[in-house]
Amino acid sequence: METNKIIVLAGCILLASAFGVAGQESAEKEYDSRIQAMEETLNRVLVELESLKKDREAWKKQAEAESDRSDSLEQNQQALMEELEEMRESGTTVETQPQSSRGPIPGNMQSVSGAPRVGSIRTGGLPPGLQLGGYGEHHFNLKEGDGDGSDIHRFVTFVGYEFADWARLNSEVELEHAFVNDGDGEISIEQFFVDVDIIDEFNIRVGRVLHPAGIINRFHEPTTFLGVERPSFSKNILPSTWSIDGVGFRGNLTDWLSYEAYVHAGLDGSKFSGSSGIRGGRIKERPGFNDVGFSGRVDFYPLVAFDVPSPVALKTGFSYSNIGTDNSDQDKGTGRPDSNIQVFSYDMDLRWKRLDLRGEIAFIDNPAAEDPGVGAGTSDEIFGTYFQAGYHFMPDAWKTGKLEQSDAVGFVRYEYYDTQFGDVTFGTKDRSKSRRDLVFGLAFHPMPRLVFKADLILSDTLDGNAPNRYDFGFGYSF
Repeated sequence: METNKIIVLAGCILLASAFGVAGQESAEKEYDSRIQAMEETLNRVLVELESLKKDREAWKKQAEAESDRSDSLEQNQQALMEELEEMRESGTTVETQPQSSRGPIPGNMQSVSGAPRVGSIRTGGLPPGLQLGGYGEHHFNLKEGDGDGSDIHRFVTFVGYEFADWARLNSEVELEHAFVNDGDGEISIEQFFVDVDIIDEFNIRVGRVLHPAGIINRFHEPTTFLGVERPSFSKNILPSTWSIDGVGFRGNLTDWLSYEAYVHAGLDGSKFSGSSGIRGGRIKERPGFNDVGFSGRVDFYPLVAFDVPSPVALKTGFSYSNIGTDNSDQDKGTGRPDSNIQVFSYDMDLRWKRLDLRGEIAFIDNPAAEDPGVGAGTSDEIFGTYFQAGYHFMPDAWKTGKLEQSDAVGFVRYEYYDTQFGDVTFGTKDRSKSRRDLVFGLAFHPMPRLVFKADLILSDTLDGNAPNRYDFGFGYSF
């Protein structure tokens, strides 16, 4: 009996062992299968990780490029804000050194050679090279006695096109006094020229350009000068706006010296007069080349030239012209003075912190005054000058919110001008043509391209007959 038990027990043990071995073999096979599956999965993960690594490197390079572009944009934005801040603080257009001789892309507002200083706008519907701009001013003039009135003095549109980075068209059309009819108002093309860039020192300009004499004639947008009206000097001595048709050259010789020079159409000396000097001699329609003119200008930045470290921005300029007077519209008619006038002018612009100083002086030698074809009262010498001081008095603490880019300037200007400074051969000398103006004014810029102005003009002449005037107005440029 015991033996049977032992045999049964041994059989059970052998059976269990057999099942154990079979189970172990089955488990080992399952284990191997799982290992193989895990290896295949790991290989797929490694391939995906390698792909993700490559994508990560590509993303990293893209992010670095975007960061560089972002840094560049931030730097450009910072530079622009600093420029706007400088414009806001100054309220004037002093240039600390010559701009690139490439000249202004229309609207640049930084020209060494008299191109339009208006701003420019571009919309999505315009071709990439096309730029638009303009300026205007509306005045209210109140005189002692008679002569009060409102005047939309100027409405100007600017159109420019950049054919390439070395060739550009600039044009400016002006409507004066809001309406044109029977001698009232005026529509004129003040500028119409092409710039062709060659090298920094020598470039070509051809067409109708601004005469290079003085400051205001070249930079005459209402946001760039103090006073409701342009200085009387800029009307009676160096007539603004004075356009000339011709061809010229311009460039920067160094970082402190620039130049421009033109051969251009002349003046009609028969339209000179004792009251307006050479102003009437400008030919606006089809200027004649019977008796041509030569005009040039140099701009000098002395502090840059002598490497003087200074917070002062200073620019000086000198211009000279020799212009024939035997011209008319299409050279029609006879009896015009056959002579040449000489125009000398000097100007200075200085900015130091909140203080702006500006001055101009001009002398015209006019031998045409001795010719019988000249207008009555024309003098053989014409002279004028002015000096102006402006102070930006608006506290920085007020420049917040909508007034963040605002500015306020108080100024005083003294002018002396005489269209009969010399001798008069034909007609009589008029003592009222020797005049002095003392101007006190305010200008408020809620933003750089919009200005509201108010002036008091105290006038005096040698005959004591000059009414005082109060002027108010606003102007803009874009």
